[in-house]
Amino acid sequence: MNKNLFQLYTLSALIYFAQGINGLPALSFFCYLKETLGFDVQKIMYITSLISLAWCAKPCGGWLIDFLGISKKIWIIWSIIISLVFTLLLGFISYLPFVIFCMFLISTSGAIRDIANDGQMCVMGKKYKCTGALQSLQWSSITVASILTGLLGGIIAEHFNYHIAYLLLVPFYVTMLFIALNYKEETLNTVSKLSFIDSMKNLFKDKNLLLVCIFLFLYNLSPSIGAPLQFIQLDTFKWSKTFIGLLGTIGAIASLGGTWLYWKFSKNLDLKLWLYRSIWLGAICTLGYLFYFPFTAVLYDIIFSITSMFFTLLVLDFMARESKTGYEALTFALLCSVTNLTSTLNGFIGGWLFPIVGLKVLIVISAFTSFLCLPLISRLKLDK
Repeated sequence: MNKNLFQLYTLSALIYFAQGINGLPALSFFCYLKETLGFDVQKIMYITSLISLAWCAKPCGGWLIDFLGISKKIWIIWSIIISLVFTLLLGFISYLPFVIFCMFLISTSGAIRDIANDGQMCVMGKKYKCTGALQSLQWSSITVASILTGLLGGIIAEHFNYHIAYLLLVPFYVTMLFIALNYKEETLNTVSKLSFIDSMKNLFKDKNLLLVCIFLFLYNLSPSIGAPLQFIQLDTFKWSKTFIGLLGTIGAIASLGGTWLYWKFSKNLDLKLWLYRSIWLGAICTLGYLFYFPFTAVLYDIIFSITSMFFTLLVLDFMARESKTGYEALTFALLCSVTNLTSTLNGFIGGWLFPIVGLKVLIVISAFTSFLCLPLISRLKLDK
């Protein structure tokens, strides 16, 4: 394997591992908001959505990285430093507004790191025809991190607090910084010197790209039901935080099956057919939450982890192949930000609807909103 490509594989795996391991404090912070501060479901959903808001502005970051022409390695290094500094601060700070601010900055630096890495992935992946392999490696890495997060996150929430969780992340960031400093970047694309508006206009001359953006938004539109279900796990099922973390680990392990399935069958898939199937399957799975009991909760977590990983990789691989030469970071960031925007809106919409309609109606709404994208599939220019 090409040495530079091998280094990219390694660094990309670490960057995606960071996305997964950053969830280590999530359960303990959720319990802090719920049990210590007494926040209700709606307020917690708003706070968690606010922290991830930076991921919706990825096109701006993508354009800046392409426009300035600064080495993507430099962007990655500085984003790691920012994450490291504010992760260390969260090991000792308890003032909630500042805690949320630090979490927002860590999320923002993670988004910048992700943009720079994905831009390089698109450039190298298209050159060496390995976008699918890179995507599978990246998401396998984030899955392994999620397994560790599930195992350790529950134990930390049960016996410690989110401060300890953040301090445990510090050695990982130091290691990732060392590897990033030794990474030798291979630059292949022509740097775009257009303004952000002109760059976006240039991208959207491709009408299929606009259709892809609209499709991705509607495909992922599904008001969030995660926080209410977590309240049920804690208050109704009386599950321990350690067991909830273990359940997350089981789901992460199961999702590796989705990664393997995509790696094995991706070259022979009829993309449009499987997009249709994923929408119907997703609706059926979501409706399953109307029958949410301890046994079904575990069963759903396993099944949904496999299917969601498979379809996530399917869409991401297509997005990487559609990135425009000279605009790799911007194009992929644009497509990813559409899905991130939908995820953030799902949290806000779910938080707004839950106290009005209740959980059962919210589940039904969440199941059927993605059907809005069905008419667009036939108009997309997708390779089989």
